[in-house]
Amino acid sequence: MGCVDCTEMQLAEGKEPPCGGCYVELLPENAKSWELFMVCQDQVRRAGTDGVVVGLDCKSVIAVLELYGEGQNKQMFEDIRICSGIKQELVK
Repeated sequence: MGCVDCTEMQLAEGKEPPCGGCYVELLPENAKSWELFMVCQDQVRRAGTDGVVVGLDCKSVIAVLELYGEGQNKQMFEDIRICSGIKQELVK
């Protein structure tokens, strides 16, 4: 992910971009997984009375994989779950 993508994502979530504290560019082999994570990142499961996010809705992720022609791509499914875990850590 580049600087422009990061800035757009942060602003879309109502946050200030962490310019100056960026991490490395996204590897080309992870670009499709990241793209699909961006599509389904808001399809989450919540728990408790305060609605704490506990993770992605796996059925929604599978539906996105199918919709975008990836079928039952297990590696991409796992990559998307990893992206979700990283996002959860960053927004704590």
